[in-house]
Amino acid sequence: MVVTIYQDRCDGIDHCPGHNVCIEVCALDAIENVNGYPHINEEACKNCGLCVTNCPNNALSMTNI
Repeated sequence: MVVTIYQDRCDGIDHCPGHNVCIEVCALDAIENVNGYPHINEEACKNCGLCVTNCPNNALSMTNI
């Protein structure tokens, strides 16, 4: 499983109703701001799902590779 970000559902860092909760809840700092949008560092991400369950726009999901 990998975390996928759906850019069409994400309002971006500056307009996130959850105040960038995906970045804040990641204990491994695997999500970073890239050009105003969250980006998953797949090498650092351990697919815990905290970002997925906390995103107010349902812009993240766990998918099979």
